[in-house]
Amino acid sequence: FYDSPPLYGDFLAVSVYAYTARFYELGQRLTPLTLERVGNGFCSTAWERTLELRPGAAEDPYLPGYCFAAAYIATLLTDGFGFPLTTERVVAPVRIQGSEASWALGAVVDALGR
Repeated sequence: FYDSPPLYGDFLAVSVYAYTARFYELGQRLTPLTLERVGNGFCSTAWERTLELRPGAAEDPYLPGYCFAAAYIATLLTDGFGFPLTTERVVAPVRIQGSEASWALGAVVDALGR
């Protein structure tokens, strides 16, 4: 990765971070450790059981990706960005002042912060 400046305050995690946190019902604030744990539980559950536990899940086109997303995000936060597993500085809102917290909004926030 690139050398990023020191982080002050919270890390605003948008797009797949927010959608994954919502899927796992983690709220807006998440830790890599919690995400790793819920992801491991989801990934180790038989597909048939997952569909039983989550009514309507079969219609969710993103359902198969949540296993990967949990592992990817936890690894990116810790190994990529250097956060400790137990950090509580990651905030993943689905909406920010009424707008969807998409990757495009994240890119704008990043550009304005430079």
